[in-house]
Amino acid sequence: MRLRVGCSGWSYPEWVGPFYARGTPQARFLGLYAKVFDSVEVDSTFYGVPAKETVGRWRSDVPQNFVFCPKVPQEVTGGRRTENDAKEKGPGEDPDQILDEFLGAVDLLGNQLGPLVLQYPPSYGRPGHAAQVEALLEKLGKRRSALEFRHQSWFVPSTYRVLEDHTTALVWSETKHVEVPPQATADFLVLRFIGDRSFDPQGSVDHPKDESLGKWAGRIETRADHLDESFVFFNNHFEGFGPGSANRFLSWMGRPEVEWKSTLGPGGLAQRKLVEF
Repeated sequence: MRLRVGCSGWSYPEWVGPFYARGTPQARFLGLYAKVFDSVEVDSTFYGVPAKETVGRWRSDVPQNFVFCPKVPQEVTGGRRTENDAKEKGPGEDPDQILDEFLGAVDLLGNQLGPLVLQYPPSYGRPGHAAQVEALLEKLGKRRSALEFRHQSWFVPSTYRVLEDHTTALVWSETKHVEVPPQATADFLVLRFIGDRSFDPQGSVDHPKDESLGKWAGRIETRADHLDESFVFFNNHFEGFGPGSANRFLSWMGRPEVEWKSTLGPGGLAQRKLVEF
């Protein structure tokens, strides 16, 4: 099993100092991030379709073995724009149109496009929505995708059969909304560690959650023989610092931690990259 561990984004001001060298321009963040990690969950696409020019820059900033896992826009998965979002980005469009625009953009990533992440809101239960989810999977075609449900009604055998039929992964996630069962429905896995936004991250692991890390690391290990690839992503609100949490999880998995100080410091060259493990 190939293990890809990374973060839910790369452009965080609190990472300047503890991760990126001070004075690093934001335009260089992705390229530097990709010197350390070999994958990323693109959280920004949940809030809007990226421009094709932006996607092109993403691809040019990273090595060929780097993989992006973009989140499908929230309107497609039953979410709604906030009032501020609507003012900044204009009124919402038809979900099918948004999906088409999104796929047209992220498909430009080619073989660097990883599983698409579809996050459904806690209010989105299986009754009345099962057919919609299956229809959406049909629209995604052969693209790898992973669905995160935050309503307990989805965790039943009929859901797992639909996901298996479409070679789609059930997202394993650590959230406050539900207890997600460790059900594997594809030959790849997406695991998301999501914090509850009860604090402001300061660029360090201030809220360690060893029990959660150990629990999910053990679950991956028990299924490793049946998985080709696993993607594990951390946001800053899980423990306070996504890169630090990624390293802690690597340790739980018995893998060497990555060193970014020598990699990203002024004039530093990449000494150890996750892909080397």
